[in-house]
Amino acid sequence: MKHLMTGAATALLLLASAHLHPATAQSWAWANAASTTPNAESWAEKVAFDAAGNAVVAGHFSGTLVLGRHTLVSAGGEDVFVARVDATGDWAQAVRAGGPADDYAMGLAVAPDGTATVVGGFESKLATFGSFVLPNSGSNSSTQDVFIARLSPAGVWTQAARAGGQGHDHATAVALAPDGTATVVGGFQGPTAAFAGTLLRNTTLAGGFEDVFVARFSAAGLWTRAISAGSADTDHANAVAVAPDGSAVVVGTFYGEKIALGTKLVSNSTGNSGPADVFVARLTPAGDWDRAAGLGGSANDEGFGVALHANGDATVVGSFASPTLTVGPATLTNNTPGNTMYTDVFVARLSAAGTWTQAVSAGGNRYDWLNSVAVDAQDRAVVAGSFTSTSFTAGMLMLSNTTAPTTHNEVLVGTLDANGHWSSLCRAGGPQLDIATSVAYSPLGRVVVAGVIHGPAAQFGPTTLVAAKPAAFVASLGQLPLTSRPAATATLALGLAPNPAHGSVRVSLPATAAATPLQVLDATGRELRRLAAMPGRETTLDLSGLAPGLYLLRAGAATGRLLVE
Repeated sequence: MKHLMTGAATALLLLASAHLHPATAQSWAWANAASTTPNAESWAEKVAFDAAGNAVVAGHFSGTLVLGRHTLVSAGGEDVFVARVDATGDWAQAVRAGGPADDYAMGLAVAPDGTATVVGGFESKLATFGSFVLPNSGSNSSTQDVFIARLSPAGVWTQAARAGGQGHDHATAVALAPDGTATVVGGFQGPTAAFAGTLLRNTTLAGGFEDVFVARFSAAGLWTRAISAGSADTDHANAVAVAPDGSAVVVGTFYGEKIALGTKLVSNSTGNSGPADVFVARLTPAGDWDRAAGLGGSANDEGFGVALHANGDATVVGSFASPTLTVGPATLTNNTPGNTMYTDVFVARLSAAGTWTQAVSAGGNRYDWLNSVAVDAQDRAVVAGSFTSTSFTAGMLMLSNTTAPTTHNEVLVGTLDANGHWSSLCRAGGPQLDIATSVAYSPLGRVVVAGVIHGPAAQFGPTTLVAAKPAAFVASLGQLPLTSRPAATATLALGLAPNPAHGSVRVSLPATAAATPLQVLDATGRELRRLAAMPGRETTLDLSGLAPGLYLLRAGAATGRLLVE
């Protein structure tokens, strides 16, 4: 199977903060995996919540995929699948797409109405998404093009489009703006890649090395803008997050001496091409490169995930093999500094102004990495990945690998408080390669993780998942601990009247609260509205344009739940 990530870990050591917080126990509420069939393999690549509280998962499979009562059959090689899992862990919906060659879903974003936007790559000469058929631009099935497609809440493909050129092109991640515009990131290897009327040219002119692209896809289903970035070596865009104003943050990896993001240059920490460094770049709402920062040391260091906070800060996660990694004022030290192959994980926070303000590391004696991060309304972070270390230490917390020798991966999930301190760790898995590829947080109370297990059995708390071959899984940790902040801060509540409401609602911010913007978040965590709010005063919030449903209102530490009728 293609697109496998090698490595993964279980021992974790935090070297970033002197203010250590006690662990808070986390446990698995439920877990479910694709049923074992003789010829099926499946990977879950991305998970997100819809407004109904379902977990939407996208990935790829071969053979006959059985998800509860739903059976999907591949058209030949790997096919795309998208499924919904209800709040109890049952497979509620499953659909496929693709053609006779290998086609992959790698990124997913879900709109407030439940529409799923899926991105990836397809090698089939013709890839079918319901009534839409996408032609590959290459002359053979080894050429991969970019696809983007939208799936209705009822499981019907409503849009599909392609992009790319004569090389190996793929999309890795997607995020949505409030107006429905999708920001898609990925890479292209050919000399050029076409996104409708925009032609991107590879930095190396003849191609061969992968360059980064960022493209916009409208709610109406049209490519509207595309830009590229690159060095004289291989570059990857791995994650993207979009702010309410349409600006975006892209995280990836580059191997060249310098990566050019428009007029912004990020230099490799070694001064040469070779070991990978991390880049983090912001784009304006119009889609232009705005600013960029880098992270790196003397070995391979990679960024895999990003999430945005309400104030515009970005939390970035990944792995580092360098003996040390300098992140603003913090220096992170690898647990195996004499071996530049083994990786520790890092979690770092970059301010909206482009300054690194927090950084912690964790790990053990082998390969550990983080693939994904989500943040909640209290500025806590939930991270997910995998570890192979004998033990994984994060601050005062430690997980032990359940299988010796430590040549396999176990699922890793951790939480950090608003100050960047580790507050909980959780593991799952069995004797083979078990990896969490994605994590999602619902502000209404749930955390779900998706990935792959390799069997023969993987333990998620009291639940045993069985697999004879690689199988996609989705698992829930239930609710996060209520807060890691002082109780006096955590108990602040917004006054909402009337509630339920329609048309408008009066919002009162406690007199003891700090002056802060009032945010309206939907059930997927997307910020829909923002307006000024003063402590001790009443603010009228216009509800026109908001669909009926449950919303979270937040002003700093003060929160309230509003039912719109």
